[in-house]
Amino acid sequence: MIQAMVDVMPQEPGESIADPACDIGGFTKDAKYEADRGSIPVVLLDPDDLSNEIVRHYGEMDMDARSLIPLTTILWPA
Repeated sequence: MIQAMVDVMPQEPGESIADPACDIGGFTKDAKYEADRGSIPVVLLDPDDLSNEIVRHYGEMDMDARSLIPLTTILWPA
């Protein structure tokens, strides 16, 4: 099961926090160092890694997660 953690914050004053916001920019050298050496295991996923993991585990995700990322299966002949 994939668990995603994002910072949920209003974009503008008075705006609802119903729409989560996250940053998928690159990682700093310090962030990579802390992920490798920290006492709590952390895996850093870049956008390509994240999309690959979503596609790989999409069938295992609950309906709430699937509703955030609606994908359609397309079958190609071999």
